[in-house]
Amino acid sequence: MDDQANERELERDKYIKDIEDLKNRISEKDKLKTSYENVRKENEILEEQLKEVTQENVDLKERKKKLEDEFKNSIDKVFDLRRTICSLEHKFNRKALMKLLWRKRLR
Repeated sequence: MDDQANERELERDKYIKDIEDLKNRISEKDKLKTSYENVRKENEILEEQLKEVTQENVDLKERKKKLEDEFKNSIDKVFDLRRTICSLEHKFNRKALMKLLWRKRLR
């Protein structure tokens, strides 16, 4: 009977150890699941931030393009105004010369 009692004691100890091992595995699995959920949530947050930054980048590129176009148009307008000023100065000088010539003829 002592052998049977010892054998049952060993079996009981083995079952207790197996149960503890299973509890530890369940605990580790729960930790992994919690960790996975945390990583998943953080990933969702980062993906949302990436979308926002990407949209901001698109908006900034559009704004940059618009400002570059406005700048180019402004430069074109400056050159147009310079040509107009040169043309008007030329006409003014021609008229002043004509006026001077008419005055000389009239004397």
